[in-house]
Formats: sequence, structure tokens, C-alpha cells
Amino acid sequence: MLVKVENLKEGYELLEDVVGLSNKPIMRRKTILTSEHISVLKAFLIKEVHVNSVPNPTFKKVAEREVAREEVIIEHKSNSIFKKEYVMAVQSYKKEFQYWQSGIPVDISKIRKIILPLIDLLDKNSFELLVLHKYVTKSDYIYHHSIATALLSSYIAKTLNISSGERLQIALAGCLCDSGLSKIDPFILHKSVLTDKDRKEYKTHPIHSYKMIQNIPSLKNETKLAVLQHHEKIDGTGYPLGDKEQKLHLYSKIISVAESYHENICTSDQPTSPFKVLDEMRKDYFGKFDVKILNAFTSLITQASIGVRVKLSNQLVGEIVFIHNHDQTRPLIKIIDTNQIINLIENKSVNIDDILI
Repeated sequence: MLVKVENLKEGYELLEDVVGLSNKPIMRRKTILTSEHISVLKAFLIKEVHVNSVPNPTFKKVAEREVAREEVIIEHKSNSIFKKEYVMAVQSYKKEFQYWQSGIPVDISKIRKIILPLIDLLDKNSFELLVLHKYVTKSDYIYHHSIATALLSSYIAKTLNISSGERLQIALAGCLCDSGLSKIDPFILHKSVLTDKDRKEYKTHPIHSYKMIQNIPSLKNETKLAVLQHHEKIDGTGYPLGDKEQKLHLYSKIISVAESYHENICTSDQPTSPFKVLDEMRKDYFGKFDVKILNAFTSLITQASIGVRVKLSNQLVGEIVFIHNHDQTRPLIKIIDTNQIINLIENKSVNIDDILI
């Protein structure tokens, strides 16, 4: 039976998927409607849906089971195997970095063993993309940054339908792009404020990184180039060479987006969210990143956030229920306590301050 959304009652069962403007299902068939579902349908401006004509008397029990199932999923996410493996990977990378500081060359087989298991785990749970920054410790930031840049770069490559072999090369480049920091004065790495002389020395690290891996035969030439170019920007304002878009390899552009995102979200003075950082990158860094890559990264981060709980700038806690194609960093939020739907596109004064895990 076709029923107008305004006339729906709790307990009706959907007979067909409800599809939004993006042609992706908003709700699946056989969903037992609650007041929350009906609110979401209204927020999406759905006019009518196909449902069973008689309210289902068992809807309360079904809804209770759905809530319980969601709570289990959330707990699984926040206590994932991934976090344990990630923390171990950071410590393994730290040991390699210390070896490099003492003059020992890069052992690419060890870097592979550090990165590959994490890529596999991340493929099974993209939610971890949203919270990588929450695992970072200030004292070990540079090691976290290398592992996270590798993972984020790898996932961007996957989104761009780059082959698995190339994807691994990009991940290795992301992991090794800051290896040259091991050749910088250690005192500089831990200073909160750098002098002009410090900055000049710091900006030589891509060259050091390149020299450290240039003779490793298992790394492709474009991988080595990406290590050298990872701080370059398409408008020529990057370093160490100031190369512009035409000279930058695709790998380099991918890693540039990944490492800039992770740096910005980790070094913010206040707790922040992927949504705010991506919004800032799109506005404040316009013309510095490849638009196709930044759009792909924004899409993969925001799509991974559907169903995730967030804290808003007005202190309310909500759940992301819908991502707008035309403004992906301003999603639709369902407030947990009241079931109110807030459209962040229409409420510019409200932002997502944090991802809750």
C-alpha cells in the first residue's frame, strides 16, 4: 500500500527500499518503522512509501533488537583489533626510525610487514579512518604520522580504483616520506616553536628521505618520486623544489592530501573532527591540492561516518544519518535524546566537533 509519509504510523513495514536523490537507499525494505525512521523520511523530503497496510504489532520488540544490535556494533568499533595492531605498528616503526638515526639503512621488508596487516584490517572496517587521530600520542607524533599517512594514502588509492600493487607502493611511500627526519637534529623534532634556521633544516627532510630509499630496487621510481614530492603543492608553494602540478606525480598528490589532513587534525589546538578539517582544507588550502583527490578523500571519510555518533558544537550528541552529495561535510544529524533531525547545511552555526568512540 502506498502511504504518504505524513500519515505513517509506528510499526508499518517497508515493502521497498526508500531511495534518496543520490540513488542510494536511505532505508531498506522490511524495515519496521519507528518515530525516528519517520522523522528521517520527513527530513529527506520523501513524499510517500510502500508499506504493509496494517501496523505490525511486534515493532517494539524488533526496534529493541535493532538498538541492541547497534550498541554491539559501536562497542566492537571502539575496542577493535585494529587499534592494538596500529599501536604495535607505530612502535615497530619507531624502532626502525631509531635505527635510521644511528645510520642503519632502510629495511623495506620490515616496512612491508608493518603496513600490510593494517591495510587489510582497515579494508574490513573503514570506520577506523575517522579515528586514527585519536590514537596519537604527542611524544610519538612523528611515528604515528608516518603510519597514518601510509594508511590514508592507501585508502585514497583504493577509492580511485588504483591497482593493489600500486596501492602498496603508495602506502610504502606514505610511510617512508618522513624517514628523512631521522637525519635532522633530534632537538628540532621536539621543539614547539621553530626558528627560521630550524624550518630551513626541517624542510630538507624530503631530500634526505629520497636519498635513503633511492637505491631500493623493489620500490618503483614513481614511489621514490612521491617521497621527494610529498610536501609539494600544485600551485608551486610547497617544498623542497617548489614544483607545480604538471611536475607532480599522482602518487605525490595523493600523499600530499593524506599527510596534510592527518597533520591538521592532530595539531589543532582544540578537539576537532574530520568534517571540520576537510572543510578547512577545501576552503583555506584552495588551489594547493588536486581537486579530484581531495573530493575522493572527502567522500570516503564522510561515507564511512554514516551511523557514527558525533558531538556537536552546541554540545548535543547525535548520529550521522545522511550525507549530502553537494556538501558532504555538512551532513544530516539525528539528535540522540530527542530524535530531532538537524540539517547542518541549514544550520551553519552548528559544527561537528568530535567523533565519539
